[in-house]
Formats: sequence, structure tokens, C-alpha cells
Amino acid sequence: MSENRPDLFRQEALQHHLRSEEGWGLVRVSPPWTWALLLVFLSGVGTALLASIFGRVEVNGRARGILRPRSGIRVVIAKLDGTVGQVEVRSGQQVKAGNLLVRIEAPPVQAQLLEARRQVESVRRHFRVTAALQDQSHAEQIRRLAARMARLKEQSQSQRHSIAITELNLQRSLELERQGFLSPAKVDEAREALAQTERQLGQSDQALETASQEWATLEYGRQDSLWQRRQTIQSAEVRAEALAFMLGQTLLEAPEDGVVEAMLVKPGEVVKTGQALCKLIPQQAPLEVVAFLEEKDRAFVRLGDDVRLELDQLPYAEYGTVRARIERISDDLASAFEIREALGDNPFPNVPTFRVELRLIDTRAVEKAGIPLRSGMLMNARFTLRRQRLITLVLDPLRKWLR
Repeated sequence: MSENRPDLFRQEALQHHLRSEEGWGLVRVSPPWTWALLLVFLSGVGTALLASIFGRVEVNGRARGILRPRSGIRVVIAKLDGTVGQVEVRSGQQVKAGNLLVRIEAPPVQAQLLEARRQVESVRRHFRVTAALQDQSHAEQIRRLAARMARLKEQSQSQRHSIAITELNLQRSLELERQGFLSPAKVDEAREALAQTERQLGQSDQALETASQEWATLEYGRQDSLWQRRQTIQSAEVRAEALAFMLGQTLLEAPEDGVVEAMLVKPGEVVKTGQALCKLIPQQAPLEVVAFLEEKDRAFVRLGDDVRLELDQLPYAEYGTVRARIERISDDLASAFEIREALGDNPFPNVPTFRVELRLIDTRAVEKAGIPLRSGMLMNARFTLRRQRLITLVLDPLRKWLR
């Protein structure tokens, strides 16, 4: 076989091989617009780098909130056990202070009140009869005692007059004895007569004193009897009044003007003392926002800070946000009961939170939508915590990963 056979390789393959070895062909140069694109890219990267170093962005915290009347929602509760007899209002109805809301039936209290009133009447009737007898007996005793004291006073006056006469006779007897006309025995008789009269006067005075003491004892017994009588009647009346007051608690009235937010019971339902019967929203009460901020964001929130509210009923991307201001921050962590009482059965965070009260400032977003603000509206409260460099936000995930 000859080595120089011209048909061993194809002609196209030989030309391609020669071109690659000899550098045959045109050199391609990049067009000018590619350099401009590279410059724009590098400028953008540099600008972004500078912005991430020197630029700052807001770091926001979010909290769940709800609109509530500033004076709070009045909860009408049952004040004694019983059965709901009648519901006088319905949910959404406007009421005035003193309007009857719910009537509760409490047969045991009614029976006790009836018995207490009967007892009061019985006690009064009994004392009317006994009082007449006691008054008659007391008057008779007083009359007799007064007559005896009058006699004792007359006797005492008579004895004093006799003593005066006896003293005069004694003086005369002494004078006659000095003159020798009367014996000493007669003088001794005069002295004995005077002493006997004085003893009789002492007995009369002692009897009069005893009568005076009897009078005082009689009056004391009379006053004690009257006091016991008044106490017995008053005790029965107080018990009846207490039962009447308890029975009055079965009529639950509106404590102030407002709107019945919810009626929680129906006729025939058994209720216990302290059970909530209905909720009342005070009329024209200013609204405030109650929000619960996570504990990790508490250090960056201050009184007077502005807060943006994103109402659940109004998409904030379309209607914007409502502006509010912080008026109060609780000093202690909010309890689960406090959160549930404000938000109801809505989900609440399972992390420690602080109660924050907000005052509405700018409600143009709500006015624009034509939706009135009502108690119970839910929202997200957006708090501005601090401003942070953009580069730290970018590098923060990397730093956490390196840890």
C-alpha cells in the first residue's frame, strides 16, 4: 500500500486541521456596549456595598391588638344563683342607664323573704299586745311608788317639825334644870324623845331613798324592755330588708347608657353567682387599642412612640395604616387570662408579652374606606424598634450559621 495515497483523509478534515494549527481565522473583539454593561454592574455593586455600610433600615416589631372602649366593656354578672326568667333586650340593642336587662327567678330567696316578712308582722303584733300590758303594769307600779314616796316625804317633813319642837322642849328643860325647877330625869326624858324622833326621821329618809332606788330600777327595767323589744323588731326587719335586697338583685339593670354587645344567656337557663350574662359597650366611649408586645422587643419601645396599625378588615397595602401613639406600657408581663380577656378566643402568642395601650391619632385610612371603628376590631400593631445598618441584616444569618 502506498503511503502517499491522496484519498486517505477527507479534504475538509485536512483543511480544518491546518486552520487550527496555523491560527487561521479572524480574531473576535467584544462590542463597546458590553463594557458599558460591566461598568453599570460594577457601579451598582459599589453603590449597594456603600448603602449596606452607611445606609440604615427600620427594624419593626409586630404585636396583635384589638380595639376596646377606653372605659372598658361592662360585663353584667349574676349576683345570685337562679334561673333566667326573662331576657328584656337583645344583642345590638341600645339601652339607657337603669333599663331592665335580665330577670332572674330565685324561688328560695322569695320564700325566705315571705317568711321574714311574716315574722316581722308576727313580732310587731306580739309586742303590740305585750306592750299594752307592760305599759299598764308599769304605770300602776309607778303610781303606787309615787304615792308611797309622797307619804314618806310628808312623814319626813312631819318628823322634822317634831324634831324642831322636841329640841325647843329640851332647851326649856335644860333651862328649868339650871334654875332648879326640873329634875334631871325629866331632862333625860326630853333627850330620849329627841333621839327617838331623829331615829324615826332617819328611817323615813332611808325608806324614801329605797323608794327612789326602786323607781330607778323600775325605769331601767322599762328602758331595757323597750330596748329588747326594739332589737327584736329591728333584727327581724333587717333580715327582711337583706332578703328584699337580695331579691332585688334578680333584676339586672344597665349600669349606664350603651349598646348591648352580646346577650350570653337565654330564658330557662340556670345561672350561678358571678356568671356573665351580657356585655355592654358604653355609649360614645372613646376607643383605644390594646396590644400585646413580645418581651424581646420591650426594651426598644417608649411612651409616646408612634405605631402603625394594620386593620384586619382593611388590607393595608390598599388602604394604608392607622396611626396611633403609645400611652401606657404595663410594668409586668401580661397573664394568659388578661390576654384572653382582651382578645377573646382569638389565638394569642405563646411567648411572654407586655400589655401596651395605644391612642388613635390618624384614622384617615378608615374614614376613606367608609368603615366606622367598632370595638372588637382586630389588627397588627407595627412598632418601630430601632434603625440598623443594612449590612448587619445581610450578615446576621451568616453569623448565626457560623455559630
